[in-house]
Amino acid sequence: MSSCSDPATRWRRERGGVLMEALVGVLLTGLLGAGMLHVGGQLAARQADLRAETLAMVEMRRLLRTQGEGLCDAPGGHTVDIAGRQVPIEVECQSAPSVVAIAAPGAGTLSVEAPRAVVLRVAAEHLGAGRDDGPALVVGTLQ
Repeated sequence: MSSCSDPATRWRRERGGVLMEALVGVLLTGLLGAGMLHVGGQLAARQADLRAETLAMVEMRRLLRTQGEGLCDAPGGHTVDIAGRQVPIEVECQSAPSVVAIAAPGAGTLSVEAPRAVVLRVAAEHLGAGRDDGPALVVGTLQ
């Protein structure tokens, strides 16, 4: 008889090709899943950092709106509340307000004292765990 119809020789010729293909497929699927988990973790961490930045910016704008130049005259360090944490802020003020003379037709000259510029700054290490080397968050009255 022919060896083509012999079941014993047919099993000897198969060397596990399907099994190898299945193992490669499982390996590729596992790598894809691990990559997606890594990207998801990075996105979640960045979202937490953005939330802290947004909360800090809103609180600093509130301070500028409610206290304004009073921040320059108040003694001691200022803090803002970000998600239950007291975060220190630096207050930087312009030295002296500038006086602007405006010529008004028929009325002479008007002197207008411009308000002092106030800049609030939060260091990067106070905003979140992943921002130790990044730039500080700055909010001020000058554009």
